[in-house]
Amino acid sequence: MEELVGIPFTYDYLPVGQDAQDIYEEPVEILVNLAREGEIDPWNIDIVEITDKFLHHIEELERMDLRISGRTLHYAAILLRMKSNILVEEPVIEDDSWIDDTDFFDVDDYPVPKPPVRRYSQRSVTLDELILELEKAEVVERRKTIRKKAR
Repeated sequence: MEELVGIPFTYDYLPVGQDAQDIYEEPVEILVNLAREGEIDPWNIDIVEITDKFLHHIEELERMDLRISGRTLHYAAILLRMKSNILVEEPVIEDDSWIDDTDFFDVDDYPVPKPPVRRYSQRSVTLDELILELEKAEVVERRKTIRKKAR
C-alpha cells in the first residue's frame, strides 16, 4: 500500500478500468463536459455556478474526493484571477514628492519611451486551451516547489 502525504492510499475506490491518473484528470473532464453539455458558458465563467454544478455532479457519482474538488476549485480560482486581471488593470501611481525646484536636465532632450503594445488575440480562446495553459502553469509551479524544497 502506497502512502500519500502520510495518509494510506489505496486503489479500492476506483471504478473498474480507471487508474490513479484518471482521478487527477477528472476535474478537467468534468468542466469540459459541463461546457459541452451547455450547462456552463466557457466565455462567461461564473465560479459560483461552476462550483455548484461540480458539487452536484460529484453527489451524483455518490463519492466525495477532496483531491478532485480541491483541484477543480483551484482551477476555478485561477480562471477567476485571469479574468479579473484582464478586466481590471492597476493604475500607475506617480510619486513626485521627492522632486524639488532644481532642474537636473532638460526634459526635451530625452524622448519619452512608448510603453510596449499589449497585443490582444483576434480570436476567442477555447476552454480546452485555457485548461491546457492551466495544466502547464501547474507543472511549472510544481517544479518551483520542488526546487525550493531542494535548497
